[in-house]
Amino acid sequence: MHNLDEYIEPKIITYNLLWVFFFFFFFLKEGEREREREREREERIQRRFKDEAKLKTIESLDLLSV
Repeated sequence: MHNLDEYIEPKIITYNLLWVFFFFFFFLKEGEREREREREREERIQRRFKDEAKLKTIESLDLLSV
């Protein structure tokens, strides 16, 4: 029985470490995806404000030309 314990315990430790690394990299990747989504959201907001500013400029130029 002693020989069996020497075989099983390292295997359990190895599997536990694999799970820890799996979850670590999974959450690391998920955090990376979340940052990418946040960056894209910020870019869309900036583009929208730039488009609105251009539209207001064009409207004000139209009013001045009248």
